[in-house]
Amino acid sequence: MKSLHRDRRYIPQDCIFAALPGKVAYINTNPKNSVYGNYVVLEHFEPNLRFYTLYAHLASVEPTLKIGQSVEQSTLLGIIGCTGNVPGLYYAHVHFEVGLSVGTEQTFAHWYNAQKSKSRDPNVHGKWNCENLVSLDPLEFFRAKSNFTHFLKAQPIAFTLSVATNKIPDFMAQNTALGSLPSGKFYGWKIDFTWFGAVVHFEPLLQPQKDKWQVVSFDKRELEKNGNRHTLEFDKDNRPFLGETLERYLFELFGEAF
Repeated sequence: MKSLHRDRRYIPQDCIFAALPGKVAYINTNPKNSVYGNYVVLEHFEPNLRFYTLYAHLASVEPTLKIGQSVEQSTLLGIIGCTGNVPGLYYAHVHFEVGLSVGTEQTFAHWYNAQKSKSRDPNVHGKWNCENLVSLDPLEFFRAKSNFTHFLKAQPIAFTLSVATNKIPDFMAQNTALGSLPSGKFYGWKIDFTWFGAVVHFEPLLQPQKDKWQVVSFDKRELEKNGNRHTLEFDKDNRPFLGETLERYLFELFGEAF
């Protein structure tokens, strides 16, 4: 969202408010620590589902805001700005997201620290680094006029994977609105994903499978209609493989490579 109100020096004056009631999950007030500049993450809770909203590139964060604080809808979070990777005042805006947090602080740190790029900065943001956040279209969500659980379940399924593992990720334990947990012996998970990699549904595998992961089904048109986001990709012979984004999401979910 672009700035609508500026002073005589062209400094943005727009206030940024919480889109939904929730809890302050994270605050970054050192704009040099992130391409998102100053940003706030709120966590929201529906029965058996957690999701987040994020407000980035803020000129300043409301000083009374504290991590762990409960906030109501329309609580003041900060002032719109151009901190982070925004090139200047003319481009001041708020980067707004609504979506799911994939991994735990531990699984994200394990993935982040394993990256070999020497240009990567130390992760000072824990699980709210933003690289492990899977966003959905916020306009579609608010236009749907439904709760986030119903909105998520209504998303088109772009592909379904089955993965062999004996782990129950925190994500699944905390978000049983999207699926069921095993009541006995199980061999992995069958997971439905959106084109961007958000989990729509999951269920335990009750039979073993030969491979570490398998593509159960996919809708190539759905995968490609919004551009390739490196989730499920295809080689020159049209055979599917895990893109780098999907590999990361799976690693963060389960703490192991697929």
